[in-house]
Amino acid sequence: CEGALAWDDPALKIDWKVPADKIILSGKDQHHERLEEAGWLFDYNENLY
Repeated sequence: CEGALAWDDPALKIDWKVPADKIILSGKDQHHERLEEAGWLFDYNENLY
């Protein structure tokens, strides 16, 4: 299973220091969900420690 988040999700608060119109994304990377929509990416019941 592969998962990813939208590169421009404001919840991530990442300043890429590149204008959005200069970003080049693959077709696949243009359609990722925002963090608030991607709960399925995380299994909060799995103990990783």
